[in-house]
Amino acid sequence: MRIPARGFILLLLATLLAGCGFQLRNSDALARHAPVTITGLDRYEPLHARLQNTLNAAGIPFVQDETLAKSVMKIRDLGESQRVITVDSRGKATEYLFIRKVAVSLSTPDGRQLVSEHEVGVRRNWIEVGKTGLAARREASYLRVEMLVELSMSILRVLDYSLR
Repeated sequence: MRIPARGFILLLLATLLAGCGFQLRNSDALARHAPVTITGLDRYEPLHARLQNTLNAAGIPFVQDETLAKSVMKIRDLGESQRVITVDSRGKATEYLFIRKVAVSLSTPDGRQLVSEHEVGVRRNWIEVGKTGLAARREASYLRVEMLVELSMSILRVLDYSLR
């Protein structure tokens, strides 16, 4: 008889908690400002396509037409750079640091700023030892695609956090 009473109490607490409007952390602050459009990037650029996919995966509607958008994500591409980190005994570079940065802000279509400009970036180390020619270039291109995925998720996290 004690087990059904505990179950009933747990069910009652869960019902009260759900009814009070409680939401888990990581709620969708950015979704409240949807649909979103992206400016500052050509729509055929890989970062634009990746951001659009990330928005869709997060359940945030995306529109191309700025007049239909509730918010405008402005992206200023700060570029990609590559630095040598390690050099072997023969003077050949063996390890690199890839850096990809953008500046992002969010505003309403009429220009009212919701989130001021933030710099968002990703860094990845890449070791070239034992890789030659096509294999090295292919691996580096895969790494850059991974960096775009991570950068697009970081952009959404920064905007979502700033909107809270």
